[in-house]
Amino acid sequence: MSIDLRTDDGHHWVLDATWIIVPRKPSHAALRNQARALEATHYGIFGNKPYSIGFFNFRQYGDKRKTANPLAPVLAQTLGPNVYAEFTLDDGSVWYLATDGEGQLKAGTDRVISIDNRDAIRKRYDEERFSDRRYVDSAGLEKLIAPLSEVNVNLYSASLTSHWKPVAAGLSAVLLCAAGTHIIQVHNERVRQEEARKALALARLRAEQERRLHLPVATSVWVQACMITAMRQRIFQDGWTQTSWTCSGDTLNIEWARTGGTVGSAPAGTIAQDGETIKQAVHLPPLKSAPTALQGTGGVKQLVAFLQLLGVRPQVSIAMNPGPPPGLNGGPYPDPIAANTLTRVEWTLTSDPRSAFWSKVPGLTIQTLHHVNRVAGGNVSDATAYSFDFSATVSEPVSFPAPN
Repeated sequence: MSIDLRTDDGHHWVLDATWIIVPRKPSHAALRNQARALEATHYGIFGNKPYSIGFFNFRQYGDKRKTANPLAPVLAQTLGPNVYAEFTLDDGSVWYLATDGEGQLKAGTDRVISIDNRDAIRKRYDEERFSDRRYVDSAGLEKLIAPLSEVNVNLYSASLTSHWKPVAAGLSAVLLCAAGTHIIQVHNERVRQEEARKALALARLRAEQERRLHLPVATSVWVQACMITAMRQRIFQDGWTQTSWTCSGDTLNIEWARTGGTVGSAPAGTIAQDGETIKQAVHLPPLKSAPTALQGTGGVKQLVAFLQLLGVRPQVSIAMNPGPPPGLNGGPYPDPIAANTLTRVEWTLTSDPRSAFWSKVPGLTIQTLHHVNRVAGGNVSDATAYSFDFSATVSEPVSFPAPN
């Protein structure tokens, strides 16, 4: 939850946010959807090309916050590249952040944690090669940020309430001007008709959702559902730390490691390795997209070409060919019908894996999407700083001609 930091010299800063860095500014509708997926109440846009998008949780303030002065991106510019910094606040909690090789705020940092989780955070960042590590008390923090200038970032509410309230107010004013029994009767009849229409639409929607549960969905939609479900999971829980997750089929499989807790406080799941590891299965939400029914050849070539443009070297296995189908009525010659070859492709992305491209590759099926939380800190939402391992197959039709 985002918190306020007020310094003795009158500055007013905000700590604890989720940050993503994007080359182009997304639409506000997309940012509101992302904010709600992260259970944030507000979002703000910092900088310009690339844009730093901050997602804040001001639930204790309601929707009244209009601006914020986030300290993390401003302080990151002062710290410089490849720096890990840890600050002890007045209440005993710990705020930490880190910068990458370009001096940008590292994903998963700008987090306020309890002192009990400090050792787990330090252990997680031990493998990182930082040019400097700083451990600062509250007085040192005030001295460090004293010369910094506040940056007023406009906040946008993730709730749709702020958008429909003016419409509702206008409608109420119109209704108050209406008078007479006849108008009221007409209004009530319309309400009944609208309720009947909504009930019919809801029944149709539920029937369609039930139908789509049994259909394959677009590959891009599956990746989106996997990422949203993963981002909603906790990283730390009562002395347990999430170490990795894998999406397969309709399930997100999470692995937890014990970092001070006991099995009594462990997340729900299967206990393994003498109580040191928990394996948890979380179902993906119902997928709400119609399937893509792409047919044709060239899927492997199209996929590999796209990955090469990203600087990725995929591993392509030998295609598996089931051989000619049996002849008609058990005859010795194959029928002129199509069979499929199956090629396995594996690759690793170091950027956000969500892309509309996956649904454009003919015959592509992503079997698993795997991620190891090496630098996740307290957050898995910013995919730009992580690596994601894909294992997929590409099915391509092949025809066997009839004998002359």
